[in-house]
Amino acid sequence: MMSRKATASTGADRREAERDSISVEVVLAWHFNPDQPVRYRSVDLSDTGIRIRSSAPLLEGMTGTLKTILPEGRHVDRAVMVVWARAGGDDPSLGFEAGLRFF
Repeated sequence: MMSRKATASTGADRREAERDSISVEVVLAWHFNPDQPVRYRSVDLSDTGIRIRSSAPLLEGMTGTLKTILPEGRHVDRAVMVVWARAGGDDPSLGFEAGLRFF
């Protein structure tokens, strides 16, 4: 399997799989509070993970379960871990972004 390498001109690209843009709501249950599922907006998806937007910052290392993809209500039940998190950009209305790796 080929992976893309980072170069000085392109910046860091840690992804191991091609990404598809997808803007749907996803429901996650974090392991520290599994009885309180939370909705997030997805940005893109690959075979190895998903990038989401959040109104609150997420901590690297958090683990949980991707439960549902909306609006179709598809049940997923896939374990995830936050591998990176950052502010969404210069516009505060963008909130935060986080990269979740499937495992």
